[in-house]
Amino acid sequence: MKPQRIFLYCLILSVMVSALLGIGALLGAGFGELQLRVVLTTVTIALGSVLGLACGTGLDRTGGHWVARCGIWLLLLAGVMIIGGMWTLVEASGYWRISGSVAAWAFCFAHLALISRSPLPGRFRWSLVTAYVLIPLLAAEVTLAFIVQPTMDVATRIMGVTGILVAANTILIEILHRLSGVEASTPVRPPLRLDRAAIDAEIEQLQARIAELEGFRRQA
Repeated sequence: MKPQRIFLYCLILSVMVSALLGIGALLGAGFGELQLRVVLTTVTIALGSVLGLACGTGLDRTGGHWVARCGIWLLLLAGVMIIGGMWTLVEASGYWRISGSVAAWAFCFAHLALISRSPLPGRFRWSLVTAYVLIPLLAAEVTLAFIVQPTMDVATRIMGVTGILVAANTILIEILHRLSGVEASTPVRPPLRLDRAAIDAEIEQLQARIAELEGFRRQA
């Protein structure tokens, strides 16, 4: 089963569980510490699933494989650490700082995998290069803030400026992608049945479609 499908099922399941808990709380079943942990767990799974779907877009592109795989592994690690810490009542601040740092880098790789689905011509490649600099830089700043815990307002402002630049550059990449007219290449999918007869039948269908399109081109 593809990772995208697994993350999609996890997202659907977490949303359903959260909805049922909300209905139960409204109907008078109560909302105690156990319910709070379950809700936080489902929210964590939902957020991780959304980021996992973003990583899944990079698995279909040759250049984004390593980014997507790193993102998926970091998402799994961050999910295990955060959910495990909630249910085992970990109070050590160092543990949560490390968990937050792992989550920041998981978000970083998921973001990079997501923008890798937008191919750009050579004259616009600078925006992708900028993204591959700014996004890890933001993750490094967040990690440093978790570890060092600076009290200066300057550190917060620096992270804010970097975050704004990341958001603006991400929007710019999508705009340039639309303006350039470059569409993401569709990966070649294997036939439903891996036997010679099925493959030959699919080739005949494609050849007939090509002949039809060539006829339309001659008429244009």
